[in-house]
Amino acid sequence: MSFSGYCIGVPLDDNEAFIASFVVSSDFRGKGIGTELLKRVVQSLGDRNISLYAALPAESLYRRVGFTTGDKPSYLHQVKIIPNREGFKGK
Repeated sequence: MSFSGYCIGVPLDDNEAFIASFVVSSDFRGKGIGTELLKRVVQSLGDRNISLYAALPAESLYRRVGFTTGDKPSYLHQVKIIPNREGFKGK
C-alpha cells in the first residue's frame, strides 16, 4: 500500500479555520490528488474563512481550488492565502 497524501483542516471557531498540514507524495503529484484532497477539506470546513501558509511553488494548486493571495508575511517563500468563496471551484 502506497501513501498518496493527506490534508488536515482545523476549525478554530464558527467563522475561522486553517489548513494545518497538506502533503502529497512525490509519486502522486500532478495527478489531481492534491486538488481533490484540498477541495474535500475546504468543503468540510463549510463557510468559514480559511487561512494557510503555502510554499510559493504550490501556489498554483491553491489558486486552482479558489484561494487568493492575502497579505504576504515577511518570511521567505511563503504567502498567506485566503479562499475567495465566490470563485471556489470545490462546491
